[in-house]
Amino acid sequence: MSVLEATIALNFPGLGLPWYEYQQFINLLYRINSNITADLSCDVSTATSTGICQLANSCFSDRYTELWTYQLKIQFDIAANNYTTVGLGSFAIDGGDVCNLYVQLLESGTAQSTNLVLGSMWLQNFVALFIVDYSGVANTD
Repeated sequence: MSVLEATIALNFPGLGLPWYEYQQFINLLYRINSNITADLSCDVSTATSTGICQLANSCFSDRYTELWTYQLKIQFDIAANNYTTVGLGSFAIDGGDVCNLYVQLLESGTAQSTNLVLGSMWLQNFVALFIVDYSGVANTD
């Protein structure tokens, strides 16, 4: 993929991509295996739709096992060791009889349309751990 500025947006559900990067990403999804090729449909009309991709069966279907082994590597700067990985399953929500993939085409002309947008589904992959050490702190009471 090309170099994009990333925006972290809590009011955005999944992964948002500009038009060119979205087309590349969807093309690669279709090439994973024949089950995904047959079952995947992506709605690219952003004005009147959810803009998400959908698989024809539950996310838990054996037909998609290979899909969940793929990860995105998001590099934060030029240094090769400053990156995070996130599984494609992070952007999936099971709808019972369908699997919704929140990889969305950003509407051109909007403020974020040339950025990579990482939404709340991406943020759920992280846990903050705080260790509070009160040793050595004098009681001022």
